Amino acid sequence: MRRFLFLLLFVGVSLVSFSTEYVDVFEAGKEGYAFFRIPAIIKVPSGPLLAFCEGRRLNRKDSGDIDMVMKEKRYYLDNTLTLQKLAQHLGTNRQYLSNHINQELHTTFYDYINDFRLEDAKAMLDSQNTESQHSLEDISVMAGFNSYATFLRSFKKKYGQTPSQYLTEKKS
Repeated sequence: MRRFLFLLLFVGVSLVSFSTEYVDVFEAGKEGYAFFRIPAIIKVPSGPLLAFCEGRRLNRKDSGDIDMVMKEKRYYLDNTLTLQKLAQHLGTNRQYLSNHINQELHTTFYDYINDFRLEDAKAMLDSQNTESQHSLEDISVMAGFNSYATFLRSFKKKYGQTPSQYLTEKKS
């Protein structure tokens, strides 16, 4: 009888332990992503599960991670960044990276890098208040530009106005 109860208890626990509920966390074609790759789930110390993966907007190609790496590592803040240096950081060759940026992203290396720098600069401009004021030149340097003139030209090209005009418009 004891043996039967133990077996019944073991089978009952096993059934409870292995019963699973399937939930689609990431679905291709949803949330602006064509595909999701390399999913992972970790248990947070406080208890809940955290699911994450790579979202690919256009296709399944491995070259789609450059934006994610650039945003996480912020290589663009290096004002001496070159195509060769970025290729080394990403573990690829210069020619492959150049082809990807030109043919798949339809931009140049410097426009691609400066776009990240401009996003940072604009965020700094947006967070300016009367207590912490940085000059536009300081902001351009903090965002990774090595030339204030390039910062001004790039800002106007992307946003249709100079940084000064942007600040004036923001205040009103």
